[in-house]
Order: sequence, then structure tokens, then C-alpha cells
Amino acid sequence: MRRRLAPLLIAATATLAAQANVAPPPEPEAPSPLAPPPEPVPPLAPPPAATASTLLKSLPGVVVTYDSETVDGSGLTTVTGVTIALKKPDGSADPDNKLTIAHAEALNLDADAIDRIFNADRYAGTPDEAFRKLADRLTVSGVSVVAYGQTVLTIAESVTNGWEMKPFGFTPGGPNFFAQFRSPELAFLQIYGHLLDSTRIASGSTKGMHAEVDVGALMRAAAPQMPGAATMPPGIFVYDIGEIEQGAVDRGRFGKVVFRDLRSKSPQPPLGEVNLSMREGWIEGGDFSKILPAMMAAEWPAITREPLISVGASCNYDYVYALSGVGSFAVPEACMDAIPFTWILPTHFLVPIKGTFTPAPAGESILPPYAAAYFTHPLAFEIQMEATYDPEGGIASLAHYRLQLAEFGSFDMHLSGGGLQLDGLPLLPVNYMQTLSLVSGEIEVVDEGGVAKILDMAAAAQNANAAPGAAITPEALKMQAAMGVNMMVGAMGNTPKAAAMGEAMRNFLDKGGRLVVGVRPAKPMVSGDFTALTGKPPAEITETVGLYAEWTAPN
Repeated sequence: MRRRLAPLLIAATATLAAQANVAPPPEPEAPSPLAPPPEPVPPLAPPPAATASTLLKSLPGVVVTYDSETVDGSGLTTVTGVTIALKKPDGSADPDNKLTIAHAEALNLDADAIDRIFNADRYAGTPDEAFRKLADRLTVSGVSVVAYGQTVLTIAESVTNGWEMKPFGFTPGGPNFFAQFRSPELAFLQIYGHLLDSTRIASGSTKGMHAEVDVGALMRAAAPQMPGAATMPPGIFVYDIGEIEQGAVDRGRFGKVVFRDLRSKSPQPPLGEVNLSMREGWIEGGDFSKILPAMMAAEWPAITREPLISVGASCNYDYVYALSGVGSFAVPEACMDAIPFTWILPTHFLVPIKGTFTPAPAGESILPPYAAAYFTHPLAFEIQMEATYDPEGGIASLAHYRLQLAEFGSFDMHLSGGGLQLDGLPLLPVNYMQTLSLVSGEIEVVDEGGVAKILDMAAAAQNANAAPGAAITPEALKMQAAMGVNMMVGAMGNTPKAAAMGEAMRNFLDKGGRLVVGVRPAKPMVSGDFTALTGKPPAEITETVGLYAEWTAPN
């Protein structure tokens, strides 16, 4: 094109020059051939993608080794023989504090996404709140945790599906890691809050979890200066979980959790050991998402009527608590409804438990013979715990703490305190003595044969060490108790109210039935009101606190 335009441009220029009586410019030389373009520079090769092994080796403060790593065409990454040991000051691996994984598989592992979450160097600049999928599925098997030379935890297999994370609100690792938090003591709370806030999973499961810990030895190794560490009694705590299924987890919101085949064994000196087992159980409705900002800041959340947490509903099936030498408590089913909250306080919860107590066989029982004689066959039992809280009225109540054993009777306690209005809670550390109050208190005892049995056992216990001829009978103990009641009535001034209380107590000792003893002041009493009673006559004290006793004859 340029070659065709050149003659035309020259001619036009000559014509214009002639018209202007100006010599035309010389004709330009023929252009030389164009030089060949330089060879294209190939683009720089992208840095190799981070692999599972390089990510493991980038973990701070640890030494990582592994046997093999493979990636197949389907996107499955497999790493075997992984050992993650704490790094000693000289840089070598600490064999007494390590995590080992026999086999690990990750489907569609996004190593760059993992590096973005856990690599401190990538936390510079604008905070990143984007969630990234780290893997479609992560499976680890043959897991073992060694702490201070003890193998404290093993897991047969753990599977996580749909694992997503976003960068934390802190920079992971580094020599100044703990300086990012309010204090070393609060660091764990903040880290846990950030971890929950940054994690999503579609589902998960764990099978064959076994923990075995010598708590005393572990404490002495980890914190020898801790008070009581040197005197911790010996004993191995053992915990086993056959299987846990975890529903979706989304930034502090938990799907249904199902656990199966739970067992534990713990020393209980001087009685022996406690064994727990549960066939199956579940929890559903846990939600801590609204309290995560406070956890991450290590601050109390702002007081609000809105519930900030939920622990959901739960059920346990075939639960057995066995105390060696005493017996076992078997509960076929124990369920609890979801607990309503205001702020972080439960406004009502009810725990009803019913089951059967089976005494230890005669040859294994550690009970003295006079007590074991009353525990020769299974007995039904019941436990009921119920509490309420009124944030507007500021009253918290232990509605029931009830224990009932067949052929003995029941014990129930009620207690109510005031001065707990929600908006005034931050001031309680300063003004609790002027604010907290006693509203009422009550103890109820129902006799179903227990009074006579307890008197008989008490007499036998005294007689076991009594001098010859100094034996005491259950009837004599009952008379002593009645005399004590009479002395109490006299100390209270022998007022009609005191006499009525004494009669109720003596009737219960003599005839059984139901006895209620309590206090119900005319108005809630704070600390100063009790101080003002010092030196007052017993009758006035009785009247002020509203002391009473009521007896109901047996059916």
C-alpha cells in the first residue's frame, strides 16, 4: 500500500512546488526491505501449583515428613505416611509431640485456596472475606496424636465433605502471633471464634475415635508448676466414640449431630472407676453465629432481648452410668426440648431423667452390710432439673432439683433469687450486695419407707463402733431427732408459728408422708436485710424471713 502511495505523493509535491516557483524536493531512495521481526519471547511459565505436601511443609512451628504423594486424573490427591511434629529449638522434630496420618485423600483439592487461608504472607493488603472451596472431600485415616510421649487420641477415619473457608480475621503463624489477641488467656476464645466464622462444610463423619489420657502425668509434663499438678492422682481416662455424623456447618450454625456407641472409663478414687455408655444420641439446632463477633473480640456481647445462642434439642438412648462397687443407673431414653434464650441466658430448661438403679452384686458391693441389705434388687429412680429466668422481673428460679428412688422416697429443692434484671447485669460486680435478693426457698421430702431405713442404717453404723452395752436402736435415734426439733422450737421463742413447725417435723418423723420446709419473706431480702437481723429475737427473725413447715399425711 505504501509503495503504491509513494509516487502519487511525490507527484503531488512536485506540482505544488512548481506552482509556488519552488524547486521540488529530491526523489527519495527506494525503501530497503523490512527487517524480519524479532523472535517472540515465550511467556514466563507460571510458578508450579502448590501441592498437598508443600502446603504441609509450609506449616509454621512444625516439621513435616511423608512417604508418598500422588495425583491422578480424576483430581484425587493421595498422601501417605504423614508425620507433623512440633519443631524443637534446634529445628529438629519432637517425637514426643506429633500428629501422624497413615493415609489422606483429597478430591479436587485447591492447594492455592488452602495456601490463601493458611499462608501468613498472603494476608497483606485489603482484608479478603471471600469463601473458597478447599476440597470437595477430605478423608484421613489412621490418625494418631502423641502429646508429651503419650498417645492420647487415635481416629480410624474422618471424612469432611464440601470444605470451604475464608481468610481469618488474624494472621496465622509468626513470632508475634499472640500479640494479635487481647491476652494469651483470651487467645483461644478469639481463635475459636474466628475459626467458626471462617468455616463451612457440607457434612462430615468420624469413626473409631479413641482417647486414652493419664491426666496427672500429662499435667505434670505440660505444666509442672501448675498448682496441684504434682499431687494429681494416677489413673487413665478412656473415651471411645464409634461414630459421629455431622450435618452442615455454616459459620457457627450446626446441622444435626448423631453419635453412636459412646463409652468412657474414668478413675473415681477411692470408689474405683466410673463407666459410661450410650447406644445413640443426637443434638439438633445449635447456633452460635450471633455471638461470634463477641468471641472474636473477646468481649461481652451487647445486652439484648434477642437470643444470641441456641443449643438446640437433644436425645440420648440407652444411657448407662456404672460406679464400680455401687451399681449402675440405666436410662432407656432422656430427651430435652430446645432451650429458649434471651441474650446468652436460658429462660427455661427442663431435664427429665427416668431409669432403673441396679445395685452391685453382693460379692462386688462396697456398701457396708447394713446398707447393702436394702439394695438387693433393681429400683426405679427419677431425676428432674428445671430452671427459669424472667429477664424483665429479674427473677431466676431453680424450679426443681428432684431426686426420687423407689422404696425410699424423694427430695426436691426450690430456690428463687431476684435483682437480676437483664439491663442491670453489667452493674452486678459492683452492687450485687445491694441488688441480689432472696425471694423464696423450699425443700420438700416425701417418705416412701426411706425414713425408717435411714434410721436403721444410722443405728447400725453407730453400733458397729460402739462399746459393749452402748448399742442404740432406730427408735432411740427417732426420739433424739424429735428432741432436737423441740429444742429448735424453744430457740425460736415457742411462738405459735414455731410450734406449728415443730409439730409438722415430728409428724413426719413419726408417720412419714410429705414435709415441706421453706422461707418466704414478705418482700425480697438483700444482704443488708440479713445483716439487720443480727441480735434480733428468734421470733422476729422467723417472722421476717417467713420461715414455715408444712406436713401432709401419707396417702
